[in-house]
Amino acid sequence: GGVRLDAFGATKADTVTISVAGAVSTSSNQQSQGRNNFQFAGTASVAVTLVDQEQLARIGTGSSVDSRGVLDLTATDTSEIVTDAGGAAITLALSGGNQKQTAGAVGVSVSVNEIDSDTIAKIEGTAATADAGASLSATNSSKIDALAIQGAGSGSTSSTAFGGAGA
Repeated sequence: GGVRLDAFGATKADTVTISVAGAVSTSSNQQSQGRNNFQFAGTASVAVTLVDQEQLARIGTGSSVDSRGVLDLTATDTSEIVTDAGGAAITLALSGGNQKQTAGAVGVSVSVNEIDSDTIAKIEGTAATADAGASLSATNSSKIDALAIQGAGSGSTSSTAFGGAGA
């Protein structure tokens, strides 16, 4: 017995992207001409996952293998990408008289991941003999785990303002 050739890959990609935005504006004065009033909310969340891979356990050109025990080529990759992105943006502008309120909120969340895997074990150009010897092994245990979270908040009344952000 002998001669064994394994090539293995395990691409797993989980990507979740969530983005939420909201804006609220109220006023008790119906004649708001000439008065300042501004609200804004914006959010963006981008998650890109790229996997390009090749697992190759190869003997090669014109192959001639003579084994009477063990010749073992193994190439392994255990790819995994888990990506989470997030988002939230909220703005409030409330007024109860001479309207001069401004509110704004912005949130951005980006996560870009890439596994480019060449996991190779090879004898090339060949004439391989074994008689219980030889073992080639290539192992790439690829793993990327990424998390991006963001948030923004803003509030304003005719006399009070509030702002906040998170990442």
